[in-house]
Amino acid sequence: MTMIDISDDEIIVERRTGKGRFVLFCETDLPNDSLIPWWSVVIDIGGDGAAILVRLDERQADQGFTAVALIRIALVIAEADNERRPSVLAGECLRHLRKALEAELQRREGLAEAEALHLDRESSHGFAWLHVEYGDGGMTLSADPSGTEEGVTLEQLLIVLDQLYLDASRRLPGDGRLAEAGVHVGQALRLEGRRTLLPAGGRR
Repeated sequence: MTMIDISDDEIIVERRTGKGRFVLFCETDLPNDSLIPWWSVVIDIGGDGAAILVRLDERQADQGFTAVALIRIALVIAEADNERRPSVLAGECLRHLRKALEAELQRREGLAEAEALHLDRESSHGFAWLHVEYGDGGMTLSADPSGTEEGVTLEQLLIVLDQLYLDASRRLPGDGRLAEAGVHVGQALRLEGRRTLLPAGGRR
């Protein structure tokens, strides 16, 4: 994850979490014939912005987190948090993420994953995973799911995935598995957004 300054004219889409953290989708260094209109994503990690590269899969660009990698990271976070603070909303979010992964794996059947996902454990924070490396990229996860500490939150990851599937589906309207994965990601995002806005100690 790289700290970055960007100009307003590079921003294609701006989205925010329920707590106000931004996620900016930028056309900076967009590869030729890109399936989506952005490549770089600048994420508010708490007082600063850090960038990652994102692609649908290995056929779209030679660098960046793929959809399947981002879903796997989101699942790790959701599973750890649901185990720590179980709730109906967390459980339903987890269920939709598993469905999204299933649909995405079916969509990319026969396409090998080019990069291995590496997650570093930091148990002293009470959160199972704090840093992830994927190819040349990496990101630090927030030790608190609601984003009171620095790092990328689950809700921000789901916003990235939601925008990725929305834009890819516009270019590939006949891809049923793509649409299915996108629906489940969207549901997971709505559930996580509701959960993070609950009062401290709320467990709906």
